[in-house]
Amino acid sequence: MRRNKAESVNENEVKFGIKAKLLSIIVTTVSIAVVTILFLTFNSSEKIIVDYGSKIVAAESATSASRVETWGQGVLSYLNEVQNTLNTVSFDATSELAYLTTSVNKNASYPNGIYIGENTGKYIDPSGWEPDADYVVTERAWYQEGLDNKTFTFGEAYLDELSGEYIVSATTRLESESGVARVASMDITLTEVSNMIGAFELMETGAAMLIDTKTNTIIAHSDPKFISTIISTDSEQPLFRSIIEKIASAQTDTFETKSDADTYLVNLQTIANTSWVLASYVPRSEVLSQLNGLRQAIILIALRFDFS
Repeated sequence: MRRNKAESVNENEVKFGIKAKLLSIIVTTVSIAVVTILFLTFNSSEKIIVDYGSKIVAAESATSASRVETWGQGVLSYLNEVQNTLNTVSFDATSELAYLTTSVNKNASYPNGIYIGENTGKYIDPSGWEPDADYVVTERAWYQEGLDNKTFTFGEAYLDELSGEYIVSATTRLESESGVARVASMDITLTEVSNMIGAFELMETGAAMLIDTKTNTIIAHSDPKFISTIISTDSEQPLFRSIIEKIASAQTDTFETKSDADTYLVNLQTIANTSWVLASYVPRSEVLSQLNGLRQAIILIALRFDFS
């Protein structure tokens, strides 16, 4: 009987040892499975989150670009009406000046109205501004640009030293009179456009900037300190370098680019009838932080599964 008890004890110990090993293997296997599931879930959720963030950047960028385009189209529509009138109505000098005077202070974006230059040297300005004696109409950039434009077209944006605001001239060639080449032009301040970009909101730290691709100059930015910055492939900021490279390659989809501090989601929108590109961007880390609650929920579910 003693031998049978000893044998029974040994058998129980062996069975317990096997169960313990099996339990250990099962726990380890389940833990590995849970960790693997978590890893795969986090990777998948991160991709979904980033894709969602990219769509947000693209949507906000497109909305802001549409506002700028609407503003620009409104200006050009008015100018095209003026061009049609100047080309079709037989004005004498007095009545033409009177008509041009109606453009003065018509809109806060172009308070000085429309002026005309001729290759004879004649200059017509309804605002009352009179050029210096050495002012040669045919040598002015606006006149030379206008000769090549069949309709009013925005030129290169430039910084006005007096106002400190960016200005763009819209110019066009008018139908000649007795062989006289005539160009109409209007100076348009970009204050309203700058205000649109300044009001841009994308999550907490997203930003936008308007770039004139003729000079690669930032003419509007949600952070004013960057206005007037000329960016190139040699720029110190990796973000700006990447943006100018993508503009050159006509990038249309939202893309990711690494900077010194973070990785950014960037979207580019071309502005119709201009040489401008709107670049909108937001840190990838902020996009992911918006859904930390989802990750925490996944972790809680996984822990409950592990301990059940």
